[in-house]
Amino acid sequence: MRRLDPDGSGAISQDEFLDAMLQYVQDESTRTVESERLEEETLRAAGGGLEEDTAVGAEGGGEVEVPEDVAHLDWHQQQRVIKRRAALLMAVGTGLVLLFSDPMVDVLSNLGAS
Repeated sequence: MRRLDPDGSGAISQDEFLDAMLQYVQDESTRTVESERLEEETLRAAGGGLEEDTAVGAEGGGEVEVPEDVAHLDWHQQQRVIKRRAALLMAVGTGLVLLFSDPMVDVLSNLGAS
């Protein structure tokens, strides 16, 4: 809280908030650059390099982020695990929408009618 409220007023002003967010973005940017540099050095030391298809992310550049628990698997196994998780999460999300959407529409319709 001291970083967000340096004057100790007990409230965060707009200037304090903006300063804190700017500092956070700068810190995160520095951490990202440092971790990318460390990863590249590790890959060079191991004698490997980034394969072209794994080096390009969805935005067209940068590194692909892989969950830590599947990082030790080979590329095909990683893809299988990630795709299964994605399908499961989409199925759960679809189920929740189906479960709650009809009752919510009824409630909102009754609210609008009154």
